[in-house]
Amino acid sequence: MKRRWPLTVLLVLVAAVFAGGFLPGTAATVGPPWSPAGAGLLGTDVLGRDVLSRTLAGGAGLLALALPSGVLTTALGTLAGLAAASSAAGERLLALLSGAVFMVPALLLVLVGAVVLPYWAAVPAVVLLLGVPMSARVVHATARPLRRAGFVEAAVAHGESPPRELLPAVTGTVLADLGLRIGTALQLAVAVTVLGFGPPPPAADWASMLRENLPGADLNPWSVLAPAGALAALAVAVTLGLDLAGRRRTRKPDVVHNGLSTKDGLVLEGTWRGGDRELHLDVRVGDGTVLGVTGASGAGKTSLLRLLLGDLPPATTSWHGSLVHRGTAIRPGTARARRWRRRHVGFLGQDPALDPLRRIGSSVADGLRRRDSRAVRELLDRMGLPDGVARRYPHQISGGEAQRVALARALAGDPELLVLDEPTSALDGETLERVTAALAGRTAVVVSHDRAWLARVAGEVLDLGQEPAPVERLVVRVGEPVFRGGGLELHEGELVVLLGKSGAGKTTLLRTLARTGLIRGEGWGRPRPGEVELLPQDAYGALNPARTLADAVGRPLRVLHGIRRPRAEAVRLLAETGLGPEFAGRRPDECSGGQRQRAGLARALAARPRVLLADEPTSALDAATAGAVLDALDRRRVRGLAVLLVTHDERLAARADRVLKLGEGQLR
Repeated sequence: MKRRWPLTVLLVLVAAVFAGGFLPGTAATVGPPWSPAGAGLLGTDVLGRDVLSRTLAGGAGLLALALPSGVLTTALGTLAGLAAASSAAGERLLALLSGAVFMVPALLLVLVGAVVLPYWAAVPAVVLLLGVPMSARVVHATARPLRRAGFVEAAVAHGESPPRELLPAVTGTVLADLGLRIGTALQLAVAVTVLGFGPPPPAADWASMLRENLPGADLNPWSVLAPAGALAALAVAVTLGLDLAGRRRTRKPDVVHNGLSTKDGLVLEGTWRGGDRELHLDVRVGDGTVLGVTGASGAGKTSLLRLLLGDLPPATTSWHGSLVHRGTAIRPGTARARRWRRRHVGFLGQDPALDPLRRIGSSVADGLRRRDSRAVRELLDRMGLPDGVARRYPHQISGGEAQRVALARALAGDPELLVLDEPTSALDGETLERVTAALAGRTAVVVSHDRAWLARVAGEVLDLGQEPAPVERLVVRVGEPVFRGGGLELHEGELVVLLGKSGAGKTTLLRTLARTGLIRGEGWGRPRPGEVELLPQDAYGALNPARTLADAVGRPLRVLHGIRRPRAEAVRLLAETGLGPEFAGRRPDECSGGQRQRAGLARALAARPRVLLADEPTSALDAATAGAVLDALDRRRVRGLAVLLVTHDERLAARADRVLKLGEGQLR
């Protein structure tokens, strides 16, 4: 049934626009007024004209008026909303102007517009006046949380404006808003016509038919029901069609459930296929035990966790199997599975996924069965977070602190099952011990590339992929100083590793260097766009969710280097970081965390920088893939690229030319 919706929508729109051209004589009298039966299937109207032919012909004029009004309103509102999301002054101006407009009664505006202006001008004028501020607020509300995202920061660093990069990410919202604006224009056109200000007779128009035939509705109900139903069908077709256009099509998974019974623990059996991966699963997690999961990046670790959570991964093409928790069968992808997760599971994903508009304490309290500020404080203390962090917003804490907050939220409510995806990727050694202590005595499934840590905490480790043999490290000669800032110097071809505890300020230092660092040219000055690239820690937020990986990597090539068709070079850069050509057409949500990290690196390299500031670029990668990424950087360093790399992995220090430590505000 769902597959027929697009065709149905198209047929309704085509009929509304073109049906009138095939129905001559809609003004001709065919019988007595308001006759329920006669020459036409739906009887006659107030002047004895055929209701059916006038209904079929009555939508073109309304659509011709409502469609341009809605498009122009949404276009102006989108531009205003994106501009407001890019600056604090724009937000204040939008709030002021929209508040002033909303104070004016809408009905009064409609009446004034209908009296002062012609019918064809009154409707667009009122739709614009009322709709632009509303559209701007809707788009602004969607774009505002994204303005600090890594993909926006990268676009700004390349000399692009934030609104241009935000637009693809809010396309779904824009299309949904467009449907609302067109629907509003249709309603206003009907209201103005019913009040007597519409097109002159004998025009075939649904709104005019309503006004003319209301007195005879009891004689021939179809004279009113037909145009009213046509109006409703057109409004639904427009809004539904735009809603469908805003969704990315995904292949419907084939879900087959078979029975399995067990009295305790969690059992997952079956075969899952998604993209180029296939997993044959027989996973059993006993009560009070920890199952560790490891494997190469892209091996299917996150997909396995999604299945254990009763949720089908986005790339699923088929799933044949069963999930059973303590004797209760759970069918993945159903409402029952969602309720089970809510009641029994605490989850920590690769990305902390904290609401940017909510304070930390409020986010943690969501996991509690009832809100308790003392319980929130105890959870945050267990994670070693500083006093006052509950009052902060996510952008006011470090990446490691955000991960600990997300872990505290997962532990809230004392869940029966704990599912953690890379919980230690951005943590220092001291905080790692806190995570280890939190797992004691719990039933948990933990994904990690740190095999030594998994051996400590897990009773059993499931390896989804063997590591390939590494490539040899290149020897790099340190050249001339190329970058200064924040009390440090980087030299051409140099790799400097920056260590420090979570929350010490490593990420803040990198962002400060990206804004204020100096590049050596003929003298020392501010870098040009693309000369200094920041690779953020948040691999998901660093990529525009609306762009494919090839588009994301190709954009710096087009903007900074004038390459008009950059796809081939983008595919080559993805391959350089270990992502084959099959990844070029994927979007970020169709990739694993490690694959997103590598795509972010490929985009940074596409800018052809002289300095790369990388924040935990290998945290979601297995040892072999991380080694391959570092080898790719080594090859760039031979050509002069200087790299400052933030990490908690002491093993990376062995590859560095220098190691610096940040602690207590001091860089040593």
